Amino acid sequence: MIISVNNLTKVYNNKPLHKNAAGLFAIQNISFEIDKGECVGIIGSNGSGKSTLLKLLCGITSPTRGEFFVNGRISALLELGTGFNPEYNGISNIYLNGAIQGLSKKEIKNIVPEICEFSELGDFINAPIKTYSDGMFLRLAFACAIALKPDVLIIDEALAVGDFKFRQKCFAKIEELRKGGVTILMVSHDIDIIRRFCDRTIWLEKGVLQADGDTRTVSSAYMESITGCPDGSTLISTKNHFGSAVGSIKSVEIPAFIPTGDSCKILCSFDIPNGIDIGNSAISVSIKNVFGLDLLVLSTTDYDIKLTNYGKHNISFEFICNLCPGRYSLSVSLEDRSSIPIKYYDYFDCAAVFDVISDKNYFGVFHTDCRIDLE
Repeated sequence: MIISVNNLTKVYNNKPLHKNAAGLFAIQNISFEIDKGECVGIIGSNGSGKSTLLKLLCGITSPTRGEFFVNGRISALLELGTGFNPEYNGISNIYLNGAIQGLSKKEIKNIVPEICEFSELGDFINAPIKTYSDGMFLRLAFACAIALKPDVLIIDEALAVGDFKFRQKCFAKIEELRKGGVTILMVSHDIDIIRRFCDRTIWLEKGVLQADGDTRTVSSAYMESITGCPDGSTLISTKNHFGSAVGSIKSVEIPAFIPTGDSCKILCSFDIPNGIDIGNSAISVSIKNVFGLDLLVLSTTDYDIKLTNYGKHNISFEFICNLCPGRYSLSVSLEDRSSIPIKYYDYFDCAAVFDVISDKNYFGVFHTDCRIDLE
């Protein structure tokens, strides 16, 4: 293993966070182990202890109780500004950051060109970083983090401030590092990012480890907890289902094999329960990849189709399947659309699994018709 955490606890005497008989704590009795090369997501609501956990692992703060062990060099992207001096210019901060990480002046000098090239800051690299935008600071911080050739890379929500082009560049680099055996811990409120990169996810809530397991299962449970069900109703949860009226979805059908470019029909039957806010209800289907990332969502709301009656309903969604070959899952939901975030009467996760096939070697996620003119 490369990271071992045993009963880690952090108490802030002057910063009330989560109170119990033991006192005021940020995290309490957290234990887990991470193997080399794992990419682990850490999720939870604001104040759940995610950032505190990462700061402990980075040595920025010390634990009140418990212990942890990290085998290897850590490089971290924490809160914007951590480890940098706003009065220094970019070059000086590269040397400062490298020195904090234990690099010699010669070692830092050797990585300066790589950092300048990746960050794409141009002449701004010689300007004080107090003049940088958040996006410019991210460019410098991320470039420094990866240039250190870490054994463990820790990212705490920092990528949220980057422009689209640079974020995609960062994601490509993260994927490269992951494939190269770097251990990655990633905090994000964007569940799609967690599902894209992380095979495993740790869920913290009020400083306590709520769940630790495969990303699909843990992220679905977390989304259930924050979206929940309509106000005043009781949340029911069964295997692959959650909501206030679990059982409303009676059946789901989709072909087991669908050729790319062919028409596909999804058939569902529902028993709409009496008493729900039918005027603001919707039926939706979602096609997801193996990481649980929504690739295509179709909803009655999007096509101005209103539910008007309680009781039994049959509904079909027919569309051209432009997905490239691979395995996908289908989720179906009966939703309360009266507020944001959406709440669920019945959410049937992974209601069916199907394969998209083709005799052609398409790349990417989607394949669509296009006109190509070559002169």
